[in-house]
Amino acid sequence: MNILLVKPGAEQFAVDECKLHGSDAVSTISGIVTTGSSGITSQKLCFPFWSINDVTEINYSGNVKIHDAVCNWFCDQIRTVRIDTPWPLFFLTKSENGFTPDLSRQERIKDLLKKRISRIAKLADWNYPKVDMPLDGLFVVDVKEYNKVYISRNAVFGGQRRMKDDPQAPSRSYLKVEEAFAIMGRSPKEGDIVADLGAAPGGWTWAALKRGATVYAIDNGPLKKGPLDHPNVLHCKTDAYTWIPSHQPVDWLFCDMVDHPFQVYERIKVWFEKKWFKNAVINFKYGYSDPVKVLELLHSSSGILRYTDSFVCRHLFHDRDEITVGVWK
Repeated sequence: MNILLVKPGAEQFAVDECKLHGSDAVSTISGIVTTGSSGITSQKLCFPFWSINDVTEINYSGNVKIHDAVCNWFCDQIRTVRIDTPWPLFFLTKSENGFTPDLSRQERIKDLLKKRISRIAKLADWNYPKVDMPLDGLFVVDVKEYNKVYISRNAVFGGQRRMKDDPQAPSRSYLKVEEAFAIMGRSPKEGDIVADLGAAPGGWTWAALKRGATVYAIDNGPLKKGPLDHPNVLHCKTDAYTWIPSHQPVDWLFCDMVDHPFQVYERIKVWFEKKWFKNAVINFKYGYSDPVKVLELLHSSSGILRYTDSFVCRHLFHDRDEITVGVWK
C-alpha cells in the first residue's frame, strides 16, 4: 500500500488527480490518500507533500511503545543492508497544514537507534531532502486519532515546506514564491531582469530584489515596505494583461494575478508563444473552479506541456486555494 500526504481538505482533489493519471485512490483519513500504484508519486502530482511507498501499519493501542516498535521494525529491515552515507529520518505528525516533521520525535528515534546501531544512527539526517527523488531511509506517519503509524523505508518528497518570513516583505505571498524557488532548485540572481505581473504590494518583487535582480512591477496598486522606492524597481502602473516587456526575454516571469485561472493562462500563453521569458513562477487561484480541471489543462497538449516539459505544479504549504507552477529552461 502507498499513501500520499496532503493538506486536510485537499483529499478529494488528490484522489481526482490520481484518477487523471490513471490510478485509483481513496481517502478515509484526514490528510491521507491511499493508492495501490507505486507509479503515482509526487514526481507527477500536485497536491501530495509526500508520497510514502510500501507502508507497514503498526497499531499502538494498549501497552505498545511506538518508538520502540518503530526502531525494532527499522533494525529488522536493514539487517542485511550496508549504510555508509547520511539517510533521511522523518517522523511526520499532523498539523492544520497537514503532516509535518516532528523534530523532538525524530531525535527520540535517533537516540533509541544509537543504543542498537550507533554508527548508522549517527548518519540519520532530517534536513529536507532533494525534491522528486526516490529516497531510502525511515519515514513514519503518526495517525494519532486511529492509534497507529504508517512506516516505510521508501518515499518521495514533493518539496512543500514552511518558509521563513522577512520583515521587509510586504505580504505573505512572499512565502509562496520562496517555497517555489526551493522546489525548483533555482531563483533569480544578481543582474537578472524580472517581470512581476500583478505585483502589488510587492511580496514576489521583494524576493527578486533581495537577490540583486531588477524588477518590472506591473500593477496599478501601490508597492509597500521593501519594494517601495527601491532603486531596482520599475513600477509600471498599467494593466498586466496588456503590458509587453521591452527587454525580451526576461530572465524571470512572476504572475500572481487575482483572476480566473483559465483567463490568467490565456495571458501566460502569449508569453510562452512570444518566448518572452526564460523561467517563471505562476500562481493559479482556483477558488470556485475545479483545480483538477486546471491541472488537466496545464498538462494537456494545449497547455504548458505544449511549450516545455520542464515545469512542476504544486499545491504549496503556503498556498490557499491555489496551484503554483514553476517553469525553467
